[in-house]
Amino acid sequence: MSDERLPKPLHARHAISQAEEISRFTDLPADQPISLKRACELIFSGEIGEASLKAEHRRGTLELFKIGRQYFTTRRHIEAMVEMCLVGVPPGSDREQLLMRAQSDANIARLALKASIKRLRQDLLDQRKTNKS
Repeated sequence: MSDERLPKPLHARHAISQAEEISRFTDLPADQPISLKRACELIFSGEIGEASLKAEHRRGTLELFKIGRQYFTTRRHIEAMVEMCLVGVPPGSDREQLLMRAQSDANIARLALKASIKRLRQDLLDQRKTNKS
């Protein structure tokens, strides 16, 4: 049997797909909403679940927002969480500054999201008025 027919070992396929997933995540705009489920798949390769990210939110290390029944975060918030969760960071170092920066970034992202939603709603109302005419 030729080596070309043999499938690649599972770990080799996993490493390639994991690298592709990470690259897809880093290509996302920093403030683009991403579902917790998708973040778990892209960043953590399914090693952690949505419940773990929600727990990080309760600890104050991850900013989340909820639309309907689904929770979202952003690449920027995930990166800030990872920075704050680094093991071996001495207490009182830059941790407080990181948290303040993440909260500030979260407020900016929240305001941008609200503005986008308001603009989309207005566009939809304008379109409906145009269609009725």
